[in-house]
Amino acid sequence: MDPTTTLVGVVAIPAAIAAALLALGRLRPGASAFGALAVALAAFAAAYHLFGWPNLPPSRSADYVLPIGLIGLIWSLVLPGVRNAVAQAAVRVLLSTALIWALTVNLRKNRWEDAEALLWSAGLSAAFAAAWIFSRAAFEDLRPRIGVAVFGAWAAASAVAIGATGSATLAQIAGGVAAAVGGAALVVLASPRKEDMAGLTEVGLPMILMLLFSGSLFSFLPYPAAGLLAFSLLPLHRRGWRGTAASAVLIAAGAVWAVQDGLSPSLLEIF
Repeated sequence: MDPTTTLVGVVAIPAAIAAALLALGRLRPGASAFGALAVALAAFAAAYHLFGWPNLPPSRSADYVLPIGLIGLIWSLVLPGVRNAVAQAAVRVLLSTALIWALTVNLRKNRWEDAEALLWSAGLSAAFAAAWIFSRAAFEDLRPRIGVAVFGAWAAASAVAIGATGSATLAQIAGGVAAAVGGAALVVLASPRKEDMAGLTEVGLPMILMLLFSGSLFSFLPYPAAGLLAFSLLPLHRRGWRGTAASAVLIAAGAVWAVQDGLSPSLLEIF
């Protein structure tokens, strides 16, 4: 695929769709689902433009973009009616477990033994759920401009990390999701609304976490780099510049680790 086509499909289309949808959502005050809809549809547009319709049931990491986006969108619509924090966490744990189970089907069949499969599945599910639950909670009390700026930087750094470690497919999808987040973030930066930030993070978080986990399991993204990025938003629980700065340091560290590893002589043969 030539660079112009990739640039249009990965960056321009999802960013434009996300920004346009979110701007249209301003016609319906309080419609928090428009942030989720913007990211979900924009990311799917990038994946569809590059790879065609996803396989159902999913057979590769790229096929999970649409299901995860739709799950996040539906969850964003249901979330306002779920007031209990424990119930919200329980739903995210169940969704995380189902996603990891689906993502690792081939690994359980072809690589892991029974006990090993159980340990890996449980560990990955717990890590995914923890990253999703605690990262999402970190945005609850943030000002929208700060929240979307940090979230956009995290999405971009994750895309760079994934792109540096060998999988063009995962890199292009991550780039599309990051562009969608960036396009929507520009609207929020210009005219901040807390409900838009909530929608963006509710859909964007599980999408990007899935890509980070996929990069470690099926490509060459180092586990430490993926772990740093997956949990780099947790310092935002500490309010003020110190929490934001700590989060920025972890985001940068994860991206730099991945890029350095990706540029090592053993991986240069891939490109």
